Amino acid sequence: MKFLYRLFLALVLSSPLLAQTAIVRGIATDESGAVVPGAKVTVSGPSGLVKTATTAADGSYSVVGLRPGDYTVQAAAPDLAMGQAAKITLSTGAITLNLQLKVASTVQQVTIQENAGPQVTTDPSNNASALVLTGDDLDALPDDPDDLQEDLQALAGPSGSQWRPDLHRRVQRRRAAAQGVHSRNPHQFQSVCT
Repeated sequence: MKFLYRLFLALVLSSPLLAQTAIVRGIATDESGAVVPGAKVTVSGPSGLVKTATTAADGSYSVVGLRPGDYTVQAAAPDLAMGQAAKITLSTGAITLNLQLKVASTVQQVTIQENAGPQVTTDPSNNASALVLTGDDLDALPDDPDDLQEDLQALAGPSGSQWRPDLHRRVQRRRAAAQGVHSRNPHQFQSVCT
């Protein structure tokens, strides 16, 4: 019996306190009017009180248990935000405050460094593995642009594309022919071409 009496007393005494709170509710939408699910709604009020809620799948939110006073309401979602916080004054009861979020401006920063990567240089010490084509080598290259491109890619090796030994051999034969070697002996091509 004492338990029921205490429960009744607690309910009677707390009901005026519950009646003195306010509720903020509404729907969060974007600029096109589409609802924004998963947005974070933050209500900040007197004495540093901060309460948050997350919008449901239909964009609705509800923040309960607020004492009467002046509040600011802010909402944000990925890539969306309110321009300025909404300022409201609450008394007891419920207030509807629909929030419109806009595309948030993003800032990107690109840093360009002067000496960030490998550089092309004409210094001979940096070009030890370079292949230099001169005189007869240039004469051995085909005049047809498509054939020329294939031959140059073959000379460049596998770093630019898939290694094609058939093209490399064709370039070696042309180079050997330009130098007056007409043998099919691969060792002779190797000694002439290297």
